[in-house]
Amino acid sequence: MNLSGLPLRADTFPAVFAMHPPKPLGLDEACLTFPDQDPWVCFNKYVRGFFAHRNRLSRDIAGIEFGNFRTDKPLSLHDVTEEELEKMISFEMYKTHDMGTLIMPPEVFTSINRRALFDVEMTKYLPKLKISFLCGTEGAGEFIYIVHELERCLKEGPSAVFGEGAERARDFQVTYLERGNHFVFWDEPCWALEQMKECVEG
Repeated sequence: MNLSGLPLRADTFPAVFAMHPPKPLGLDEACLTFPDQDPWVCFNKYVRGFFAHRNRLSRDIAGIEFGNFRTDKPLSLHDVTEEELEKMISFEMYKTHDMGTLIMPPEVFTSINRRALFDVEMTKYLPKLKISFLCGTEGAGEFIYIVHELERCLKEGPSAVFGEGAERARDFQVTYLERGNHFVFWDEPCWALEQMKECVEG
């Protein structure tokens, strides 16, 4: 099996979603595109927003909200000043621990993530490794969809999602939180940590 140099097809999600699952059929891609004039402002709100999904666990994209976040609920980090927020996402912050995600070609980053789960040869490294995915169900639809696809890997096999070469290598578990978005550990740290503890120890 060789997932290195894995080609990224046009029908996969963009590089920010490290596993590059196939895009949902029928998805209006306009909801994944930020206006050219100020993409950071849009992304800033988008990733901190709360989404009102019609049926977040249905595994039908018609039940998941991909574009519009709620306006009746404050964004995560709403109590942080603009100056503090800029420091949190600055290049200086990233280079302390996440430099690889900035300089690594998307194809390599995706290959590493996929091989961690779907390459039998990799299981000889850290053979007792446990992998869990926690999904805040008020986050953006893309994240919920990706976790749905990972669950499908467990039920139907990784090749059903990622194509030839992906094989069942490691088991992992998926936990859907009853609430919370991408920043649930910031918004409700004690509750979120308790959920993570139950997931890890369960």
